[in-house]
Parts: sequence; C-alpha cells; structure tokens
Amino acid sequence: MAAAGTACAAVAGQVAGVKHAVRAGWHLAKRFNRRLLLACGVGVAAGAVTLWAGPLLGAGIAWLGGFVATLAVQAVAGLRRLLAPVPTLT
Repeated sequence: MAAAGTACAAVAGQVAGVKHAVRAGWHLAKRFNRRLLLACGVGVAAGAVTLWAGPLLGAGIAWLGGFVATLAVQAVAGLRRLLAPVPTLT
C-alpha cells in the first residue's frame, strides 16, 4: 500500500510540473499571439500548397518560401539595427 501511495505522489508531482510548463508556454504564446497566428497560418498555407502541388513542385516552393522568409527576417533585423537609437556616452 505504501508503494502505491509513493507512486501516486510521484505522478502528482510530474503532473504539477507539466501543468507549470504548459501554463508558462501559454503565457508566452499570449504575448506573441499575432505573430504566432501569422506563422501558423503561413505554415498551414505552405503545407496545403505543397500537398496539392506535387512533390517536385512542392519541394521547390518550400525552398523558395524558406529562402524568402530568411531574407525577410534578415532585412527586418538589419532595419532594426539601422534605425535603433545610438547610445550616447556619458
């Protein structure tokens, strides 16, 4: 009987840890909800196009999409660095 109680306590501890991780993930997702929804929408659209386009055309489209996304991210990062205020030395 003691072993069953110990096992139940261990499972309850595991569930509490998972609950904390899920709650932290949910709060993080709420902070980035617009970006997250946009990324999910783009992913679903790209997956649907790839599914219906055929394997070779789908692979080319996926490569092109990844390439363009990488360029866009790098361009945005460059613009942020370019337009960031310059720290002053005091």
